[in-house]
Amino acid sequence: MTRRHAKIAIAVAIGVAVVGALFVALVTVGPAAAARHDPTATIPLIGHETAHALLDLGAPGPSLGDETVFSGALLRPGGNQEIGHPEGTLTAVTPDGRFLASVVLALPDGQVAVQGELNFATETEFVHAITGGTGAYRDAAGEFHFHDTATPGVIDITLQLDQA
Repeated sequence: MTRRHAKIAIAVAIGVAVVGALFVALVTVGPAAAARHDPTATIPLIGHETAHALLDLGAPGPSLGDETVFSGALLRPGGNQEIGHPEGTLTAVTPDGRFLASVVLALPDGQVAVQGELNFATETEFVHAITGGTGAYRDAAGEFHFHDTATPGVIDITLQLDQA
């Protein structure tokens, strides 16, 4: 695995963690419970990458349009029980470490969408937007804050879920 692909694998883990945070927030807080909480709920999560594929679609090596497809497991901090799983893609928009992430989390009562940019050349902390959802999560909004841990493929997440 090249250094660039290692960074892409880290991005995959980040994407997994991002979606996982949203899942826990929605399951823990839930749309019906939102009115009983502060305007913003903060929910910590741990994301584990479980599968990914690197698609070298352009010129050999890192190039515009390369993609990473991923999935993973989500855990509560200190826990071992899987509470959800996200799927998504990272698309290279430059050959030097900038990617667009698109992640969907399918939940029993609907889906949640997350999008954002990752720039591995300049960032170690990442923020993505919760862009909406369907069903019970159609009004989902807020931000994911996440970063790598010392363990490859594991990410610390703090979800800030805006509540109506």
